[in-house]
Amino acid sequence: MRVIHLPQSCTYARLRRSAWGLISLLLALTFPAWSQIQVSPEQLVFERLDQSQTIQVRRDGAPVLADEMVSFQLLVDRSDYAHMFKFEKAAGQVTLTPSKTCEVGSYLLRIATRRGDGWVRVYTPLRELTTSLEAMARRIGVSVDVLKQRVGLLQVMSRQRVSLDLPPVYYVGSVLAVDLQAAEGNTWTWEVNGTAVAENRPLRYVIREPGPLLITYTEKQGDLVVAQTSELTEAAPEPEIATSVKVRTDLALNAPEGYGVYRWTQDGREVSADRTYTFRMDAAGAYSVEVTASKPLSGDPKAFRHIRYRIEVEP
Repeated sequence: MRVIHLPQSCTYARLRRSAWGLISLLLALTFPAWSQIQVSPEQLVFERLDQSQTIQVRRDGAPVLADEMVSFQLLVDRSDYAHMFKFEKAAGQVTLTPSKTCEVGSYLLRIATRRGDGWVRVYTPLRELTTSLEAMARRIGVSVDVLKQRVGLLQVMSRQRVSLDLPPVYYVGSVLAVDLQAAEGNTWTWEVNGTAVAENRPLRYVIREPGPLLITYTEKQGDLVVAQTSELTEAAPEPEIATSVKVRTDLALNAPEGYGVYRWTQDGREVSADRTYTFRMDAAGAYSVEVTASKPLSGDPKAFRHIRYRIEVEP
């Protein structure tokens, strides 16, 4: 019997780029000093499928040779999506180009070398593929050009400069959290796609569906707007996991831990409410299995995970 573990729960909301610095610190503590590989930049954002970007890879200031880079993994928790990119390595660098199978998402790239690993956060908002941007602009009653201009919009009168710094991609079911607060005596409002979702409190927004998200912070002193800023980010479903199994063979799928409710479906039919679902088919073909894990035991009670499997049953 084969056993496949679904990704474990993790937080995708980040308040500032400094949060990625904290992740880098934790990675540094996890891996011994001898294995440290320096990479630059530590974050890549891909807006288009034809966009290539290069990472500099060094150890102790010296370029890592191409033949010392042994593998690349593009991870969402423990699942590898390296097939979504083409990797070209050379002395001291590796160049990434999205493949046609690339999906909108937030990934952690592991560059494995013979003397340690380097880690890079990879975001793929792929805005050229986002047709719902026009729909959102119509929803809030502005043109697409005006909508794009609002990203990073800043108006300051009696308030010091405020700004948002959000990751380009969040996964559906995760919590978009920002703790920005107004100056003393002022009131403030958070809007998502033109709809007010929080007033006079930190933003905690559970993302329910994929598509672009225009996050707007407005601060007032009485009726006077003293500060306003917006940023555009993207909500995406977690990428589908592809696997295969022989006919009449058990395939155990384990949903993430830490949730109170599980719902499994196979080709749209509900099949289990347990954390583990055992898939088995007597006929070859392609099958779809999905699980929704909800009511987390800690954190926001409205957060959830929705994970999809595409299973090829082979003769």
